[in-house]
Amino acid sequence: MILDAYVAVLAALAVGGVILVVAGLRGTRTPPPPQRTESGVAARVRRWWRGSGVTAAERRARQGLLVTAAVLAVAGYLLTGVPAMALLAGVAVPGVPWLWSVGKREERAIGRAEALADWTRRLKDQLSTGAGLTSAIVGSAEVAPAAIAEPVRTLAARLQAGADPKLALHRFAAELDDPVAEHVVAALLLHVADRGEHLTEVLAAIAGDAAKQVSMRREVHAKRTQPRTTVRFMTVFGLIVVAILARGDLISAYTTGQGQLVLLALAGAFIGTLMWVRSLSRPPPQPRFLRPPGVA
Repeated sequence: MILDAYVAVLAALAVGGVILVVAGLRGTRTPPPPQRTESGVAARVRRWWRGSGVTAAERRARQGLLVTAAVLAVAGYLLTGVPAMALLAGVAVPGVPWLWSVGKREERAIGRAEALADWTRRLKDQLSTGAGLTSAIVGSAEVAPAAIAEPVRTLAARLQAGADPKLALHRFAAELDDPVAEHVVAALLLHVADRGEHLTEVLAAIAGDAAKQVSMRREVHAKRTQPRTTVRFMTVFGLIVVAILARGDLISAYTTGQGQLVLLALAGAFIGTLMWVRSLSRPPPQPRFLRPPGVA
């Protein structure tokens, strides 16, 4: 009984740790609005719950996975009475799609950069007609590419509502969390500060540079196919092994306290290997240089 309770505590700690690791690897860097005063723990929990999705649909999908994982973990424990089984069942819900969709995040980032280049050209065209910055952003929001349509419309709505343009632009850059977006926002912030006359030329240069970046990133993305294929193969192989074990008598060896510890150690080693191979196919993170006012 004491050993089983010890295993249950270890399983609870492990599930929290694994979920936090997965959340960290997926990226949860969207900061809260600058005007809010929120504790560090509350901010981390909120960012972990929201995830790194740009659109509401992406955030809802992530939240649905987390809720499903919690429900499946509880159901697994009620059905089997084995904490380690419940832990692995809960981790598998967000973990398998995360491993299987290796490369999808980079594809979305490339598509977002391409959409930003397109939107920047349209914004430049609006400004070339003599429109003010707010009017140009509102006008461009109506024809913004789908990949960034929601953040652009949110930015336009904030400006129309009379929000501080600097804060609104900083929040726009934080929501997109993309280097191209930060270059565009930096140019717009400089224009807001000094009303320079060469904003259209700067935006045209940023759009051209973004188009070149998209082309290079697509070439690099194609060269990372082999590690991603390896991750997918290993994920499927692991699921097949688990299915075979679950249907045989071998699983009974992992229902004891010692067996659960061994099962968690083996699963942790396998998951760690998958995460390491997956990391080989990911581009290095690009640090942000814009910070909201008042943030060091």
